[in-house]
Amino acid sequence: HDGTNTLLRENTGNLYIDQLADDKDIILRSDDGSGGVTPYLTLDGSATKTLAHKSIEFQDSIYCGFGNGTDAGIYHDGTNFYYRNWTGAMIFQNEGTDQDYYFKVDDGGGNTITALQIDASDAGTAIFNNHIEMGDGKELKLGGNDGIRMQGGNSNGFIDNYTGAMFIREHTDDGSILLQADNGSGGLVVYLTVDGSNEAV
Repeated sequence: HDGTNTLLRENTGNLYIDQLADDKDIILRSDDGSGGVTPYLTLDGSATKTLAHKSIEFQDSIYCGFGNGTDAGIYHDGTNFYYRNWTGAMIFQNEGTDQDYYFKVDDGGGNTITALQIDASDAGTAIFNNHIEMGDGKELKLGGNDGIRMQGGNSNGFIDNYTGAMFIREHTDDGSILLQADNGSGGLVVYLTVDGSNEAV
């Protein structure tokens, strides 16, 4: 003790703090903010794990690593937050029965919205709550062998089919299929109607 603080120091080798009693813990305690003491960190000998009882704050650019050799980790550099992996695949897995994934973002107006939901109860259906934008000339591919491909930008838009026949189907009772195009003056008009109520074109 230096008159102000108590110091525990080792100047030559490793410093060991051992708990030799079976199934007993090492408990690191400090002030609880109200004049008492509370555990902040416990090395749980019976459960053989480390318990954090209070929040742990990693300062800017301080890396929290996982795996031998730090194969993956997370950190915040003061501006952005990073998940990084250098070995193997990166897997996000929810083991809760019928529990979903929600990807939430700010909508630009200070409101938190769910941009993407993976619906586990609907066989993992992806629910997009806003537009899906593909870059110019980049294809949206549908089907296990990419049979239907759609792309836009680069002056033209395309819908291409590479497997079997292409069906355009309207399932609404008495519903119709309408083919629209520019009317030469900046508007849209119907050029072809497949009339479901009259079974006519």
